[in-house]
Amino acid sequence: MSNDAGTTDSGEGSTASVPWWIGRHPDPQAIVGRTAAVAQLVALVAGQRVVTLVGPGGAGKTALALATARAMVQPTLPEPVTVGVIVVECGRLPSERVAGDRADLIVEAVRATINVRPTGEGSVLELVIRQLRGRRPLLILDNAEHVRVSCMQVVDDLARACPSLRILVTSRRQLGLPSETVWEVEPLALPPTGETSPEALLDSPAVQLFVDLARRARRTLDLSAQLETVALICRQLEGLPLAIELAATRLRAMSLQDLADRLSIGAAEVGGSQDHRLPHQQALQATFEWSAQLLSPAERCLLGRLSIFPTAFDLAAAEEICSHSGLERAEIALLIANLVDQSMIQIIDDDQRTRYRLLNPIREFAENSCRETELSVTRRRHLRCCQKRLDRILLADATDESDLLIADFIANIENLYVAVEWALESGGAGAVTDAAELLARSRLVFDRDFGNLHTVVDYTHTGTLAYSDVLPAATHGRLRHWAPVLTTPAASHCRRNGTWKSHSAFSTPMTKPTGARWPTSTPASRRVPPRLLTLRRS
Repeated sequence: MSNDAGTTDSGEGSTASVPWWIGRHPDPQAIVGRTAAVAQLVALVAGQRVVTLVGPGGAGKTALALATARAMVQPTLPEPVTVGVIVVECGRLPSERVAGDRADLIVEAVRATINVRPTGEGSVLELVIRQLRGRRPLLILDNAEHVRVSCMQVVDDLARACPSLRILVTSRRQLGLPSETVWEVEPLALPPTGETSPEALLDSPAVQLFVDLARRARRTLDLSAQLETVALICRQLEGLPLAIELAATRLRAMSLQDLADRLSIGAAEVGGSQDHRLPHQQALQATFEWSAQLLSPAERCLLGRLSIFPTAFDLAAAEEICSHSGLERAEIALLIANLVDQSMIQIIDDDQRTRYRLLNPIREFAENSCRETELSVTRRRHLRCCQKRLDRILLADATDESDLLIADFIANIENLYVAVEWALESGGAGAVTDAAELLARSRLVFDRDFGNLHTVVDYTHTGTLAYSDVLPAATHGRLRHWAPVLTTPAASHCRRNGTWKSHSAFSTPMTKPTGARWPTSTPASRRVPPRLLTLRRS
């Protein structure tokens, strides 16, 4: 079986001349001070089926996992440990606190990452197992702390069914499996207290990382005579890589001593005796608070509003959702540019457009720092933005634009999850009705991507059963009619257009079900399923 790296995978026991990689790639400059840890982890993962990297937010778990994966697929190795890497970002999934035990969401995330189309035969888990078994991949489940129980179930199932599979998890807590090996990701090593020798200070990985990032922030900056101050800053930040990165970027606009002074004041203010967080969490919180204090009121306001996005977002969405209550649409672009420059937002470039994202710890901080009333208004606008995008899909149905709109919506399906969860959690009649209408509008999307079908079934049952006394009769009736229909595989097959493409490393022959295409002689308006026409008229 051919993959995108030009290798051949023939099944159990096969080898690949050039390894493949699916998902996020490592940053070669993000692993300063972890060389020994990477070498040890390569050996550990090679000998253990399940390894979990645990540590506080910002400790560098993701960077360490990706660097380990990169080392494991080096073609220079006499016998590569794995023939390929799959990186699944669990941070986008809804929390178990809201969705409950949802192992199906983990399986769906794996399926979506390897881009394998459900066939309607067997469960999604069985499909994923068939694709992974015998191919010796390394599966990375990143940021799994908020779906720990669900992740534990899926990891256990995959490890039992796929003997050649290696699984590497990053989380703030271990999964709790008997077969699990836990590796604690410690903050970067700090120089000994009182050490003044430049050579000894530079032996510290934390100091090395800060100096490297500072030079990237200001190429002309020379810190050789200020290493003691650098060491002081690294101690204030508890050696946490993310905190060091955020602090180092401030050197674009201030001196090293000003940075140390400001950070010291901020840490004292945030880490007082009333704060019961762990020490390293206090330091990271202090970094975020200090960074936010350097923002203008409008920038900090926008940062809080942007925290409602569960994953990457584009400028158009930010302008539509966040321009209210004092922030004008025309100023959003400039504010986002300022936040990018101050390292509070990351840029994600693809072939078509620029997107943005907040790192998970920053998103949590921004959300907690934003007024609840302001967040509620923003979340309602977010929900209505999802409704408008679904309306565009309905209007464009049976046209070429429809496929593009549906693909874009599915790629960002977490927005729908977050919007519906917020509305159902709020319990207000207006918000719940909006959530129900959003689910009704999303019917065509879920019919086209039936890996997500059981997710929307749960949401519709919640909307129809738990809030039946709140919903308008027409909306309630539409959801009651739709939920049981979604569980029928044939209902999904009949609306597949046959244009789906899988990742070549996991492509499998498909048999198109009978009646999968509407007859080409049928007018476009009549190719829409009767139930969907009813949905539009109502």
